[in-house]
Amino acid sequence: MKNMKVLVALVLVAMMSLALVSSAFADGAVVNNTTHTYNVYQIFSGTQTATAGDTKLGDIDWGIGINSSDFLTALQGDSRFNAGDPAANVFASATTAKQVAEILAANSSMATAFANVAAENLGTSIASVTGNAVSPELPAGYYLFVDTSTVTTDDALNSALLQITNTTLTIAKKYNVPSLDKDIVENGSNVEAADKAIGDTVTYELKGTLPSNYADYETYKYVFHDTISAGQAIDFDSFTIKLDNPTTGTDISTLFTNSLTADTTGSAETTFTLTASNLKTNTSINADSVIYVRYNVTITADAVIGETGNENESWIEYSNNPNQTGSGEPTTSTTPHDHTLVFTYELQPTKVDGTDHDTKLTGAQFVLKATNGEHSGSYVLIDASTHKLTGWTTTKPTAVDTAPTSGNTGVLVSAAGGLFEVYGLDSGNYELEEIKAPIGYNLLTDPIEIVIAADIDDDETTGPSLTELTITVDGTPDTTNYANTGILPMTVENNGGTTLPSTGGIGTTIFYAAGLVLVLGAAVVLISRRKAEAED
Repeated sequence: MKNMKVLVALVLVAMMSLALVSSAFADGAVVNNTTHTYNVYQIFSGTQTATAGDTKLGDIDWGIGINSSDFLTALQGDSRFNAGDPAANVFASATTAKQVAEILAANSSMATAFANVAAENLGTSIASVTGNAVSPELPAGYYLFVDTSTVTTDDALNSALLQITNTTLTIAKKYNVPSLDKDIVENGSNVEAADKAIGDTVTYELKGTLPSNYADYETYKYVFHDTISAGQAIDFDSFTIKLDNPTTGTDISTLFTNSLTADTTGSAETTFTLTASNLKTNTSINADSVIYVRYNVTITADAVIGETGNENESWIEYSNNPNQTGSGEPTTSTTPHDHTLVFTYELQPTKVDGTDHDTKLTGAQFVLKATNGEHSGSYVLIDASTHKLTGWTTTKPTAVDTAPTSGNTGVLVSAAGGLFEVYGLDSGNYELEEIKAPIGYNLLTDPIEIVIAADIDDDETTGPSLTELTITVDGTPDTTNYANTGILPMTVENNGGTTLPSTGGIGTTIFYAAGLVLVLGAAVVLISRRKAEAED
């Protein structure tokens, strides 16, 4: 009997212990619906009824998760907690955890700022909740969930979350991250790739968005990074930075510092940044804002011919921790890199004999005219030594006595092997006109119609690419795909001049024969005369 009493007593003690545990812990578990890991900090401790969902907290005191003295000082010194007229800090007279809790309850719009300050004055973590996990219930209280994940590309830390027990504590993602879209502005549309001639202007546009929890940040760093391949010269005076519309939006260029310090000729790769150390200084910017950057480059003689293209690579660097205060350099992440490509091509005709293509003709002179597009009606000018496009002229070039070897010229002359090239052409329609035939050959009577056609894949997922490049000459298509090299060959035929019969050959023979008879006759007379004189 005595042993039974002892056993009953032990059971009662155990039941009382369980009851105490039950009253000390909330009814809901912590459910993490994100892939990130969070440390859990108790800001306020207290008591709650056993009724699930009754979130009132009694006997409030500081929890072990907060450095209460520093926290209170930080709250009272932060202007985000000013209210009223004249404005005054709402926590100015608070001295206890209960008073701070009551003030916060009366100013719920200040909860995000409250969480940010708490995250800077943390004490001991009571638990850690891993990604997509369910954790044990927590003691009654008011908690801060702080994202402790390591983030780099295309991610950010979640805003610190405040939640009270006696209900299911759910950790949900409450943010997205900025995005970047880099395009070429072409004929009023935005594209990922385009083709241009050397000397043409390309307008680039960067479109940057902001995170949905932008308001949770005290300061926000935002940096455009841009790398331009050789073959593209930047126009410094063309830069615009506007809010919400690339042409009519508010100019916010004063928020950004451009790292470009000197003109670039396009002879080498160029990298620059546009840095806003704190977008928050402009109060008109919010989570729905879009920032547009536009600038121009000129395609230069250093441009790459063919499918490799001339690349522009861009990305955004952005603040990634909404729980940081304004002190110190913010931690940052980056968006995925976005790419655009500009393609340009080479026309490579060969001058040949019309009846024997193995006979290559030198000295033929041509002019090349664009018949559509931006330069329609104009003739190409090239560097005589490199054959690279240097410009356009509306005046038709005329034949020359000596083929130029340097400087700009509009006369294309077939050299040894019959070749004459033009580097740096856009796709489009052209006319190749012969203005001087090779010696002994007939001048072509009609221009040769040329169509350069390019198929550019503008896929934003796989990236832009040149998939097909073809040439059609006088209506006859060449089915070969020249996208790889970007060099478009063609053959130009010339027929030889007419060989006429000669009518003077027999007369000359008679003339020579008659002359010989006269010479022989004169010799006979002279000899006979001398012989007669000797006999006398």
